Amino acid sequence: MSENVKTKENTLEIKEIIKAVTTQVITAVCGFITSRAPVMQSFSPFGIAFTAGMPKPYILSAGIGAAIGYFAPVLEGSGFRYFAALFAVCTIKLLLYGVGKLEKKAWLSSLICFSATAVTALAVAAGGSISPVYALIESVLAAAGAFFVHKTQKAVLSFQGRLSGEDLACTVMTINILFMGLYPIVFLGLSAGRILAAALIMTVALYGRAAGGAIAGCTAAFFIMLCGGEFASAAIIFAVGGLLTGVFSPLGKIVSAITMVVWGGISALLFADSAYSYLMFSETAFGAVIFMLLPKTFCVKISKFFTAPVNIPSLEGLRRALTMRLFFASKALSDVSETVKEVASELSLINAPDFEWVAQNVKNDACKGCSLCSYCWSRKKKATVDALLYMSKLIKGGEREPQNDAPTEWRDRCLWPNRVGNATVRYYDEFSSKIAAEMRIEEVRGVVSDQFDGISNMLYDLATEFERCEEFDSELASRFSGALCDIDIRVTDCACKTDKYGRLSIEARVPIPQSATVNRMDILKIANAVCGREFCAPTITRAKNEMFMSLSEKANFTVSIGVSQHNCKDGVVCGDAYTEFDDGRGRTVLILSDGMGTGGRAAVDGAMASGLMERLLKAGFGYDCALRIVNSSLLFKSTDESLATLDISSIDLFTGKVELLKVGAAPTVIRRGGRTGKAQSTSLPAGILRDIGFDKATVNLRAGDILLMMSDGAVSAGTDWICAELEAFRDGEAQDLADKIVRLARQRRTDGHDDDITVIAAILEKAI
Repeated sequence: MSENVKTKENTLEIKEIIKAVTTQVITAVCGFITSRAPVMQSFSPFGIAFTAGMPKPYILSAGIGAAIGYFAPVLEGSGFRYFAALFAVCTIKLLLYGVGKLEKKAWLSSLICFSATAVTALAVAAGGSISPVYALIESVLAAAGAFFVHKTQKAVLSFQGRLSGEDLACTVMTINILFMGLYPIVFLGLSAGRILAAALIMTVALYGRAAGGAIAGCTAAFFIMLCGGEFASAAIIFAVGGLLTGVFSPLGKIVSAITMVVWGGISALLFADSAYSYLMFSETAFGAVIFMLLPKTFCVKISKFFTAPVNIPSLEGLRRALTMRLFFASKALSDVSETVKEVASELSLINAPDFEWVAQNVKNDACKGCSLCSYCWSRKKKATVDALLYMSKLIKGGEREPQNDAPTEWRDRCLWPNRVGNATVRYYDEFSSKIAAEMRIEEVRGVVSDQFDGISNMLYDLATEFERCEEFDSELASRFSGALCDIDIRVTDCACKTDKYGRLSIEARVPIPQSATVNRMDILKIANAVCGREFCAPTITRAKNEMFMSLSEKANFTVSIGVSQHNCKDGVVCGDAYTEFDDGRGRTVLILSDGMGTGGRAAVDGAMASGLMERLLKAGFGYDCALRIVNSSLLFKSTDESLATLDISSIDLFTGKVELLKVGAAPTVIRRGGRTGKAQSTSLPAGILRDIGFDKATVNLRAGDILLMMSDGAVSAGTDWICAELEAFRDGEAQDLADKIVRLARQRRTDGHDDDITVIAAILEKAI
């Protein structure tokens, strides 16, 4: 065990070393590139600026990279001057490290850079090589560059979820300084640095909208003009192009790229007298290609820098408290149910009606005053009680004068047989009523106990779902809320949750005026970009001045559903009831219930069973505990027999997995891969017995497979012909299939009877 721990520790150490070395190498490369950035075709101050803006751990690597760049300079003969300034910057920065909080101040980095650059530049200016004015300008540019680099590294290292406007401007400035060092890399007249700058403008504009695009465009244009040369007049392409791209960025990545390229083409025509405008247009087009090729994962990471953090309260503590209360309530209700059963069992033993009560009342009533009373109820008690039992059986069979057929020995002995017979009839009827009442009470008690158990199971299911099946991502909710703020949608509450299947859903509440218009496609694009997943179009519900929006992850399949019904004898109502709905977790649920008989009574039972089941499932309860509630409700609905079948198909739109659950229902026929099969039920309908359960089956379907649910009226002639029709069905609509099965089922019925018929056809299709 210890060896495994050591191995893991060594692996982590190696990874940390590799990460540290890689960071230092990248810093050195950036120092090298910035040192080769030409300013006004005569200066290269940004290598010094980059080194001055770096924190202590990266100063040496940045300085080494810049020094190498200055010894292979773009501008001949200036390397030693910059090397001296670079050495001064590194020395001063290292000496000041740890002196209070000075080393963390951006203005100090600028001051050090300005001083070192100015001293060396003025020394050269004293020799007449450059003008003192240009030396001062170079020093100011170097100081500004150091400020930008310092603010950028500080913002990136302490990133908490969105760059402020100031940090964004500094970051874009720093990146453009790096790209400026790549300007001299030219192929066929096209600059690698300017191509990357164009791609940067479109990326920043896509997520930073108009403000970000304007910052990126103007910054790139500034550095092109700062570089000098013939391209300075064409820099307007980047300046205005960044703003226009940001304006049209809500329309998506493709529109952003097209906007930038179209503006580049227009500018090239406006400045047709300059060949460089056409080169910059070409560079813009190549930048758009790079922008379009950026991977989705990279874009998601970039979007974090432009997403405002919204204070979403942590739900973990509340969720834990809620689950504990639900678990406790579930246990308490279960205990109540058990207690009710135990107390009822004890009381039934104490208060249960006993035939001894009948015998005692007959003795006290009919035999009172008889001279043979003591003889019959003492010496002949067994024979007397047997005679009463025999007469009770006759009474139960409908005899109202049982003394006439009583045992001969008792009739010969009894002085008042008619009186005893009448008393036996009276008291046995009362005894029978007590037994019937006790049985009814026991049924009610059992139903109530089942209700307690059902509610207990429901609470347990809810607690389990909250505790194990869902994860709330507060950080993601914060980023999504911040992204909505960029399109003027202010979020009050937001929750991003992942269910036990790993599927993400978003819910948000927004206080807005009812008259406000909301672009659902904008919300969808933001959700896709921020979460890195593909969602369905949001569902938006308005209530007064509030709006509730919900988004669920896009599934792999859709279901085409067709339903057809025939009412028995063309009656007004149908005894079959059906419903279909999406449960909000990526599943489509189909429910079919067949009430007992036909007509209004059957319609009530079927509608009650399917309606209750739908409400309970939508509330998030499990199938089994929902069935217990439905069953007990049917048992308790009336004193008359009330029953209904339940046929449920739950279709997972992500995987194609179908869960079939049946209670006394007709077979379900399935066509999978061109071949048919059926799922049957052996259980009794709901509303007959207290303890019932689903017959369950699972099948995996693919696009093009068909599910056919039916009431028993459709299968009076068997299911073989239905299987044949499904196998022969080709490229039709689900509604056409359902109508055809109902029509043929009526034609094939040969027993002279009619029945309600309901057929639900579901065809699985690939989501577009």
